Amino acid sequence: MSRLAPIGLIILAHFTGIAPLASQNTPLQPVLPEDYGKWETLSDGRLSPDGTWLAVSISRVNEENELRIHRVEGDSVIVVPHGANPIFSGNGEWVAYTIGESPQDRETREQNEEPLRNDVGLVNLDTGQQTRMKEVQS
Repeated sequence: MSRLAPIGLIILAHFTGIAPLASQNTPLQPVLPEDYGKWETLSDGRLSPDGTWLAVSISRVNEENELRIHRVEGDSVIVVPHGANPIFSGNGEWVAYTIGESPQDRETREQNEEPLRNDVGLVNLDTGQQTRMKEVQS
């Protein structure tokens, strides 16, 4: 064993022994009902055919869901409230997705006995131009 090995072990033992003690001093906070809505579930990501974009649907307990379309290299993100089910074009220049309604709008439609229909969104990933087609039905 080299001369530095015992010193390294002492330093390692010192820092690993402190970390558990530091975390014990923080009291646990109860989870409040308003916190549940913030919990998120990520869908399986979809990668564009050319590998430059990644689309991920985010579902929340409060139903304020969204679709996030990330440029893999860089900070560019397109956020679509209530978006889901992304699909990229074969050349990776476009992404299409469904757009649902907010929980409030959905509840209003149900109370008025109106049909629920999703919109369809289309984004040109080169320009960022977004198009929305209302109440599309398959």
